Amino acid sequence: MALRTGDQDRLKEAKFYFDQHMAVEGGGEGRRFDYNNLVQGVGYLLAKLDPSNKDKYMSPIRDVMKLWLSAQSSISYTPKGMAYIDSWGNLRYVANQAFMGLLHNKMYPDQSQRAQVYTCFARKQARTMLGEGGQSYVVGIGSNPPCRPHHRAASCVAASSPTQPCDCTAYFNTGCNPNTIYGALVGGPNQNDEFTDTRWDYQSAEVALDWNAGFSGMLAGLAQNSFSWDQCKSAGMENGRGVVSAAGSGLQGNLCWHAVLLAVVVLWLSWNF
Repeated sequence: MALRTGDQDRLKEAKFYFDQHMAVEGGGEGRRFDYNNLVQGVGYLLAKLDPSNKDKYMSPIRDVMKLWLSAQSSISYTPKGMAYIDSWGNLRYVANQAFMGLLHNKMYPDQSQRAQVYTCFARKQARTMLGEGGQSYVVGIGSNPPCRPHHRAASCVAASSPTQPCDCTAYFNTGCNPNTIYGALVGGPNQNDEFTDTRWDYQSAEVALDWNAGFSGMLAGLAQNSFSWDQCKSAGMENGRGVVSAAGSGLQGNLCWHAVLLAVVVLWLSWNF
């Protein structure tokens, strides 16, 4: 509200709650950006409102990105290089975190080294989602995309046959969904890159607003980014993981109401990217 209206009282209130949250939870709270852990996105908005204190407000993104890049705090990587943090809808968290890193790049356009590390992380994860490893996790797009996402409207008969009931018969049908929801990101594979395109496996096949909001923001950020995948590989970050040096220069690679609120926040960020 403060960003849109310029209301200084609302800004003061937002800063107060940000400070309270950081004092209690810290910047790495939640280890991810989701409907229950919004501090990274809130920090970005506060940095836009108060650029003189952007280092303070952007610190949650840096704290969490450090955990992801170094595979700390129960964050791991699959054999094909996908970041992994949760068995239910893992790719939502991956896309959201990649988006957060790219927002950091936007706020610090002159910090090329950190920006390159964050960009390569996002590019690797995007390539994984779109089928680099032989299996896309985006409906209707990429290599071998899923065709049975856990989505009621997509699972039921096509609009040309409106008399057919939308019931468990459609749910347990082993065929592809009659309606293709192009661009929908599914939850994705397990920690061993194993994925079954099965409608009733909601942890892997479900789609949702907070899956695609971060995914869309990540793609928007990459579309505006000039650091290419070939440059990532040349910098030794073909696995998408680098570290930010203490001096801030040089690259080192290959080191080992809820969901709706999140969608609104992330889609707003995407729109204003």
